[in-house]
Amino acid sequence: MFEIPSNLLLKKLKPHIWLSACMFLFGLTTVCQGLVQNYSGLLATRFFLGLFETGMFPGCFYLIGMWYKRSEAQKRYSFFFSSTTLAGAFGGLLASAIGKMDYMRGYR
Repeated sequence: MFEIPSNLLLKKLKPHIWLSACMFLFGLTTVCQGLVQNYSGLLATRFFLGLFETGMFPGCFYLIGMWYKRSEAQKRYSFFFSSTTLAGAFGGLLASAIGKMDYMRGYR
C-alpha cells in the first residue's frame, strides 16, 4: 500500500537521502519496538516498521540499476535477492532464541 508513495518520494528526493531516512527510521522503530509495554504500542511500532521498510527494497533495486550496466546488474540483483532470503532464514532462528528469553533481566 505504501510502496507507490515511497517510490514517488524516492524519485522526488535523491535516493541517498530517501534510503538513508528509511534505514534510520527503520532502525529507530526497531529499537522502540523493544521498549513498548502494551499490545497497542506493539501494533503501532509494527505499522511504522512496515511503513519504513517499504522504501528500502525497491530503493536498493533502483540504486543498483542506476550504477551498473545491465549485464553487471543482474549478478548484483541476484546477490541482493539471495541475501534477503538468507536473512529471512536466520531471522526466524533469531526470533526463536529471543522468544525463549522470558523473564531474563526482569523483562517478559
